[in-house]
Amino acid sequence: MTKFMDAKDMEVYQKVILQGSDDILFEAELMFQGSLKLEQEIEELLVSLEEKILKEQLVKTMHDLHVYEIKKERKKAEELVQVCQDISNKLAALNRRKNN
Repeated sequence: MTKFMDAKDMEVYQKVILQGSDDILFEAELMFQGSLKLEQEIEELLVSLEEKILKEQLVKTMHDLHVYEIKKERKKAEELVQVCQDISNKLAALNRRKNN
């Protein structure tokens, strides 16, 4: 899991898991019951979770960017533009991985 997540992403991941662990466990039980492709399905579940986390981070960062643009805090806005680009790049890499 840590191969594609840094410490900050892992913290968000753990928070999501702790908040929705019962729902995730129930979904996993339903999906994996009698499955012969358990490893593939687990990978797909993790990719979906990572995608959800990245999209939530992107939405939050874009909101923060908008706030700093309104405040005319150019330096912070430029930093957030870079963060948005980094998240977008991670999403693009994730989509390439999903399609292979």
